[in-house]
This record gives sequence, C-alpha cells and structure tokens, in this order.
Amino acid sequence: MFRSLIFVCLFPVFALGCSKKSATNSNVASNTVLATNPLIEYNGRFDFTDPLQPKCSFSGASIRIMFQGTSIKAVLSDNSTSNYFNVIVDGLVTKRILLTAENSTYVLASGLSDAVHEIELYKLTESTFGITTFNSFILEEGKTLVPITTTRKLFFEYYGDSITCGSGIEGSSTSSQSNGNQNHYLSYAAITSRNFKARHQAVSKSGVGLFLNYTNTAVPTDVESANSMNNYFDRIHWSSATPLYQFQKTPDMIFINLGTNDFSKGVNDAKYEATYYAFIDKLQVKSPGVDIVVLLGPMISGWNYTHFKPILQRIATTANAKNKGKVHFFEMSQQGALGTGSQNHPNVAQHAKNAQELTDFIKTIKPSWK
Repeated sequence: MFRSLIFVCLFPVFALGCSKKSATNSNVASNTVLATNPLIEYNGRFDFTDPLQPKCSFSGASIRIMFQGTSIKAVLSDNSTSNYFNVIVDGLVTKRILLTAENSTYVLASGLSDAVHEIELYKLTESTFGITTFNSFILEEGKTLVPITTTRKLFFEYYGDSITCGSGIEGSSTSSQSNGNQNHYLSYAAITSRNFKARHQAVSKSGVGLFLNYTNTAVPTDVESANSMNNYFDRIHWSSATPLYQFQKTPDMIFINLGTNDFSKGVNDAKYEATYYAFIDKLQVKSPGVDIVVLLGPMISGWNYTHFKPILQRIATTANAKNKGKVHFFEMSQQGALGTGSQNHPNVAQHAKNAQELTDFIKTIKPSWK
C-alpha cells in the first residue's frame, strides 16, 4: 500500500487523485469518502477504468482504511448475489456480509469506541461468483479518514486453483462446494501473507490448470485448455480480456500451486512441463528477479503424487539454473489425517497446517523476513 496505481489494485490511488467529477460534484455528502480518496488502500487486482467505481473479482481482493469514529458504512454493487466479504475491524473478523445485486449500503461497524480504527473489506469468494464494485465509505458527520499506520511492506502473489481459492474449506466431506463454504481468508495463501504482514494478491480459480483444466469428460491431454492459467494469468477479471493487469509492482515472492487439475486427467507430461517453464518465463519478464516458489499441493495422492512430484522438482531446478531469479520447490503435507472439506478439498485445519509449513519454509530462504 505504498504507491498509487492506475488500473490495478495493488496500491492506494494517490496518482488518481480526485477526478473532475469527485472534485466538483456538489451532491456528494461531506461524510462520503469516494473511491478516489488517496488514503484508501486497494489490495489484489482492481479495475480502475472508472476511478469512482473500482471493480474486483478475484479471491482476497480487499479495501483497507483507517478512520475516525464509532461507525462506518460502505456502498457496494455486485453483478450477482453470491459474493461474500469479511469485515475486519482492528485486525479481527467481525462479520461476513453477502452482497446483493443492487447498489446497496452496508453497515460495516457500529458501537465502536470514539477513536481511530482500521477496517478492511476482504473478498472471500472467487471470480466465478461475480464482480464487485466499490462506490464509497460513509463516515459519521465530522469524521475523516487518517493515514494507515499498520503498513504492509512485503507483497506476495499467488497463482492457483480451488485450493488457493479456499473452495470447500468450511464444508464437510459430505457437502458440495458452494459460495457459502468458500473462504479465501482461511486459505494457506492468505494466512501465509498475514504471517509476514504482506500485501496479498491471489489469481486463482476452481478447476483451472496450468495447461489443462479440470473437466468431467475425457479430453485430449496434449491440447491446452484455452482458458488455462497460462493464457489468463494477466487478467483482472477472469471473465473479461480487458482491461489487463499491468504488473506495475514487483512482488517480493510469487507462489504457483497448479497441476492438481492438470494431472486429474493424465496431462501430457512433456507439454505440461514445457508450459510451466514458459509460464515462469512470463512471470519473470513481468517481475524481473522475483523469487518464485513451485508448490506441490495437498490434494495429490497415489500414483499422481509419485509421478507429479519429481516433475515439479525438475521444473524448479531447471528454471532456477537460468539465473533469472530464484526458483524454489516446496511440498505441502498431504491431506487426510485432519479430515477434508467439501468434495475432498482441504479443510480449515489442513490449510492452517500448510500455511505454517510454507511460512517456516519461507523463513529458511528469507531469514530477514520476520
């Protein structure tokens, strides 16, 4: 949340300033904080095509401020009725809200002490459940925003599938995945970012593969899915080719957790591996010198596990040898002992365990990150 960006959500919108509309619109109440306010911090990929109505869709996108007063509201719109957000007040999750399709005002907090508070709106559900538009915050009369003091100096970026989305995480082994039991905030990715007080960005979608997406039907395993992560990694909204993300800020570390869906149908090994190298090359062009961690996720088992693991290890070793940036391999422990969430997905306990494992690993390669 250090600098402002145009068209992406990674930083506050300092460069945007107040548009002509926001500066001259006399109909805006004095206690309304427009989306262009430079004290708002945007995390994740946001579309700022209309600076007064920034849009997000990926899991983990968030809007953070510090404000004076005992209460606060937000005006939000959604193109579905399926997106859930956490409301986080002073670092604690206080409620979960389900957005409606209409342009609506939501009470985020009330009855607080009359002091300065931090609040964050955090998207729990993935892009499949729709696009959310942020319009404004509404403060109490006479109150204002103040600069954020709890800065997040590191920036982590994740590319993944339903595991990274936190799909089914709050469900049971007998339930189906749904928007109600998906919770990216409790995912291994989000927890790991919080463990390092890092800014967080996730580009993830259920069913996606690096090369070959999951399907219920037989597919030719040597033909890349048109909407694989390799082809859609630079999108702000999975459902739209415009606007594209501009990669203005280089992450401190990138994590790739892709392959569970590719190997569910027996992907062509050579083409998967070649695509993985190409994907790493793309990321290193966009973010020169970045550390990349190739992850083996917790849902691989049996023959797939023994077959897949050495492929990922070889990819990391070979990519690292190119000296374009450090590339590491890390294996998360496999699920089972702690039970599962919906449709055999990792549950809350498994994600917490994997987050701690990943956190410990990061500290071995970046000991200065506390």
